[in-house]
Amino acid sequence: MKDHSELPLLDPKFGRKLFWILVVICVGLGLSDLLYHKHTHYEWEGWVDFYGIYGFVGCVFLVLAARVLRKLVKRDEDYYHSGGPGLGPKQEKV
Repeated sequence: MKDHSELPLLDPKFGRKLFWILVVICVGLGLSDLLYHKHTHYEWEGWVDFYGIYGFVGCVFLVLAARVLRKLVKRDEDYYHSGGPGLGPKQEKV
């Protein structure tokens, strides 16, 4: 069986390489947006990297909205064992 220290995914150098590979890919894709003519319906669709920025802002919005919603729907850790709504009195563990 292999020692975990020999796995390339756990090596910090691999993580740095992977990060920079992803940065190069993202920058390349962003720059490739300049290389073709867009047939847009609205003016803002023609802006450079509009859809990338739109998607990023949308994801950030979803995360922030989830944080707010969590406060609204969060229950106590023992919600189902504390005689919550419709569950009857608290029962002892066997």
